[in-house]
Amino acid sequence: HAKKKVAPRAYYKRLQALPVDQTVRDQVDIDLGRTFPENARYGGDGAAQETLRRVLLAYARHNPGTGYCQGMNYIGAFLWLVMEDEESVFWLLVCLLDDICQPAVHAPDIRGTMSEYKVLHRLLDVREP
Repeated sequence: HAKKKVAPRAYYKRLQALPVDQTVRDQVDIDLGRTFPENARYGGDGAAQETLRRVLLAYARHNPGTGYCQGMNYIGAFLWLVMEDEESVFWLLVCLLDDICQPAVHAPDIRGTMSEYKVLHRLLDVREP
């Protein structure tokens, strides 16, 4: 994790101590119940949901311009199912959302998502007129 190497010491832990807007907390909590409810790891004692909550809120603190939006819960949950290490999930989520995804795809106003949809629509028009 290149970003982790250049981040301040204990960055993930420090993020968890910072405040986050109540509306962000509320949205995360709503989405946690929708996240893979049929999966045994998420439907058990709630530990997986708590882990995912910490990761998502840490990301919202890390990138307050984007914050949290629907869909991030599934990305984080899938990463946790595969990796099982909370801090590694956070850093991979940071890399995916900050470096790999098109800018603003997860912006609250969905402008990036709409831009990507238009690109997909044009590609489909070319491939399947």
